[in-house]
This record gives sequence, C-alpha cells and structure tokens, in this order.
Amino acid sequence: MTKLQGIFSFEGDWETRLDDKKSVLPLLDTLQRVEGMRFIHRRIGTVPELDHYLKKWLQRGYDHYSIGQFGFHGAPGGIWIGKEWLSLDDLAKKIDGRADRRVIFFDTCKTLKVRDTRIKKFLSDTGAKAVIGYTKDVEWIASAAFELMIFEAFCYRTQMRAVKNMLWTNYPGMVKKLGLKFEYR
Repeated sequence: MTKLQGIFSFEGDWETRLDDKKSVLPLLDTLQRVEGMRFIHRRIGTVPELDHYLKKWLQRGYDHYSIGQFGFHGAPGGIWIGKEWLSLDDLAKKIDGRADRRVIFFDTCKTLKVRDTRIKKFLSDTGAKAVIGYTKDVEWIASAAFELMIFEAFCYRTQMRAVKNMLWTNYPGMVKKLGLKFEYR
C-alpha cells in the first residue's frame, strides 16, 4: 500500500493565554509513532508567519508533506490568524495554484460552511487535489479523535474517492456530527 508521506501542520493559538497547552502536536506525534506518518508542525501567530511557512510547504522539497493541516479558529469562509481574518479567497491567492498533489485540511470550526461552488472555486484556485473541513462548531476531543481516523485513512489510500468513501462508510455519525465536507478533483 502507498502512503501519503506527511503532514505540514500550520497551527494558531487556541487561547489568548500563553500557558495554554492545547495543540494538535500530540495527534501528529501519535500518527508518526503508530503509522509512521511524518510531520512538520509550525505555530503561526501572524499572517506574515503563515506566508513564510506556506511558501516553504509549497516548495518541491516538501512535496512529500502532502497534507496541509490548517489548525486555527474558523468561521464560514475563512480562518482567524490571531486577530486577522483570512478568507478562503485570500488564502487561495497566497497559494496561487501551487498546491497540486496536495490536500488542504481545515482543522477549524465552520470554515467550509459555504456554498459548494465556493469550495470548488477554492479547490480550483489552489490547484489542490482535495479540500477537507468542517461546517459546524467542533468540540476539541471529538474532532481530535476523528482527525486521527481521517489521517489514518490517508495513510493507506491515495485516491481521494477511496478516502472519502471510507470515512462516510465507517464513521457516518462523526461525519454528520462535525459537518465534514470533502471536495476533490
């Protein structure tokens, strides 16, 4: 079986307190230890920091980190990076069609609670092979548990249809509870 080789995780601050420990890092560590899925994790506090690491992720040298995980606070149509709003359109402009062979995963509340045409436009404008995310507010523990299953599905499936079918077949309750959206080419 072919594995997607890695995750490039962009994560914002979940709380305003600097001593808050919430992070996706333990999930990524578990995936690496159990499934061998490599990762790069970067904390992002500002849009310029996102720009810097987004450019790195899109370089050929990081092609094997084919899943971009955007772990931020979200709202319909975008993400919050600190106090700055970044819309799907703005993010698509930053990516500028260079996300071919990559998956963009919005580990955020409600970012994909938009019309399907807008998600398809984002998919087209970024060049990504898939865009995944939630349409509802998500609870930390429920979404974290489900993300382990999402990433595990990518460990053993490279066809987006197979990943989506596996999730909808095996975890329909979680798909519905979290409002998972999954668009692909």
